[in-house]
Amino acid sequence: MQFYQSEYANDIESLTIAHKGMLLEPFVHTSDADLKTLGMDNETLKRKFYFNEWFKSVPQSDILRLTVEELKNSLDKFLITVNYGQSEVQ
Repeated sequence: MQFYQSEYANDIESLTIAHKGMLLEPFVHTSDADLKTLGMDNETLKRKFYFNEWFKSVPQSDILRLTVEELKNSLDKFLITVNYGQSEVQ
């Protein structure tokens, strides 16, 4: 978090967006490929694989306005609508 605080010291909105993203993304410091080798369950892998696609689709105003819990619910709804194949996740 200190990195983000220094990176966005003069931009509280960008800091808020980065912080919420960090709270929402599963295994934020682990790559998709590394996460696959750790033997994570398919639900966790799906959340990790589609997180960036979802996060980019959410308007910045919503990220700023909504709570982390509300954003998590939005991600859950997004994942339900995503057409994913088992081969992508395994």
